[in-house]
This record gives sequence, structure tokens and C-alpha cells, in this order.
Amino acid sequence: MQTQASSSADVAGSAGKKYPDDPAIKSSADLAKSAADDAAKSAAVAKEAAKSGDDSKAV
Repeated sequence: MQTQASSSADVAGSAGKKYPDDPAIKSSADLAKSAADDAAKSAAVAKEAAKSGDDSKAV
């Protein structure tokens, strides 16, 4: 999931560089970046929960 979100952010970022004045692309790029950041944070929390054996935090 994290890899997919990161890849989506990269694709959206590339489109944003090609078409910097397109508000729809900028919005999509921002949204994809935010989703990638959220996925990375969730993955980090899940990893820590797995290390501690606390599956209640692995959402």
C-alpha cells in the first residue's frame, strides 16, 4: 500500500511539473502526496506495533 501511494504521488508530481498551471492536476498531486504521507505514517505505526506485539495499534 505504501509503495502504491508513493508511486501515485510520483506520477501526480510528474504531471504537476508538466502542467504547472492546471489546478486540477495540482490538487490531485497534493492529494496524492498527502495520501502517501499518511500511508507512510500508518506503516510506521504498524511496524512499531508489530515490534511491541501490540496488534491493537496496527490499524
